[in-house]
Amino acid sequence: MSFGFISGGGESGALIRSIDWSKSPLGPIEQWPQSLRTTLSIILNSKFPMFLFWGPELICFYNDAYRPSLGNDGKHPQAMGQRGAETWPEIWDFIKPLIDQVLAGGEASWNEDQLLPIYRNGKIEDVYWTFSYSPAYDETGKPAGVFVTCSETTSKIMSLNSLNDYKEELEFAINAAELGTWDYSPLTNKFTANRRLKKWFGLPSAAEIDLNLALEAIIESDRDKVKNAISNALDFNSGGNYTIQYTIVNAKNGKERIVKAKGKALFDANQIAYRLNGTLQDVTDEVEAQNAFKESEENFRKLILQAPIGMIILKGENLFVELVNDAYLKLAGKQRKYFEQKPLWDALPEAKTLGFDKILKKVMQTGIAYHGNEQQLNVIVEGKKETVYVNYVYEPLKDFDGTINRIMVVAIEVTEILESKIKIQDAEERARLATESTGLGIFELNLKNGALKTSGKFDEIFGFDTKVNRSQYISVIHPDDHDTRLKAHRRALLNGHLYYEVRVIWPKDSSIHWVRAEGKIYYDADNKPMRMLGTMMDITQQRKA
Repeated sequence: MSFGFISGGGESGALIRSIDWSKSPLGPIEQWPQSLRTTLSIILNSKFPMFLFWGPELICFYNDAYRPSLGNDGKHPQAMGQRGAETWPEIWDFIKPLIDQVLAGGEASWNEDQLLPIYRNGKIEDVYWTFSYSPAYDETGKPAGVFVTCSETTSKIMSLNSLNDYKEELEFAINAAELGTWDYSPLTNKFTANRRLKKWFGLPSAAEIDLNLALEAIIESDRDKVKNAISNALDFNSGGNYTIQYTIVNAKNGKERIVKAKGKALFDANQIAYRLNGTLQDVTDEVEAQNAFKESEENFRKLILQAPIGMIILKGENLFVELVNDAYLKLAGKQRKYFEQKPLWDALPEAKTLGFDKILKKVMQTGIAYHGNEQQLNVIVEGKKETVYVNYVYEPLKDFDGTINRIMVVAIEVTEILESKIKIQDAEERARLATESTGLGIFELNLKNGALKTSGKFDEIFGFDTKVNRSQYISVIHPDDHDTRLKAHRRALLNGHLYYEVRVIWPKDSSIHWVRAEGKIYYDADNKPMRMLGTMMDITQQRKA
């Protein structure tokens, strides 16, 4: 007998030929009915995935196109010629009623994207199928088997699930960002949008509206600008990009809102735009904040230009001079043309060599201000070299977005103050020397914190070779004279003058010496005692006379 019906059939045909069918309920191939042979010939030679249940035991057959759905390390190859219940135990409760329905003469079944988890690839996997169960007839015209045409749709379902996940993520992102979404059809001039956008515009809730109705919500001064932007985006040569900012007025409540639209046009094969869609963002708060920042910035610039102290604004890593006032130019001894829109070091190369570049760089990087006092600078004023002293601050400035890209330099000349300070120090030193030459010791008592400063002669009068703290000076006063000193200080707080004479016991030799203290109290702006300046004289010899 010829076995031509299974002579081909690829791997599946070879597998059928290799099986000892005499041990199967179907018996040897020679005894198979013609109806089975014909059905198998169709299945094995088809490129479409097919499966067959045959006979009372529902013996399984399949073709090479079906083979991939069985996976690796699963049902293949033992499924070929195996009873259906043994091959599909995990889904038998689902497919057995379908098989019985077909064998009983019922209608063929059709299932689309049906989830049927099966064992394959060494585990149970979720597998989706689109399949049809139809009768396979024997020679008597009765259903002897079930012919299964099927297609695994797992990849399709996974793609759809991924698409749905992406859509949900996109919707979440849109809602989280509080964006409006819109879609415009140039072919129908119809405009659709989500509820948020319609609420902003005050548009009706209809699914589609005419674009002109949406354009009416745009303020008149912006309307033509938006129309032109749309027309430009619908031009294939523009690339289809649509980005514009404009103001809308709600048609229902009159509320103004500044919005920023972004979109992209899609074109057909003839370069005709058939769709323009995108998002709309409410940027009202952002724009108002920017405007407020600009206004504040302008007021800040006016303040700098009018300030009586030297001020300059430096921008970027190269420290370009963004703004400089006349007071700073006077301090630097240079004209404005040397500063404006030029790097600072082009105007002040000598300052760079003093290390100011490193300080400014650090301020820009860390955002921490730097203060300098009594900095000596050599400048040229009216053609003459002069030495000046300045107190200065390098203050980092934050831009609207919070970044630091500028530094404000504030410089105050303190040359006269410093010179006066030096003169005072010189005068004090001369006074000290003159006083000590007369044998007087000098002291300064801080009446707010009790700190005491003394001259060398003062220490010598009290029998000390080095500086000691105030309590040690008091400790060497004779015990019987402490009350005299205390009463004198109390009187001084009332009348502003100190005078007393007491004995001191020198710590180095216990010798007794008489001393006379005289002083004057100085007051602050609130007429509160601030400090006491005075002298101390050794009057031992006078007392002995």
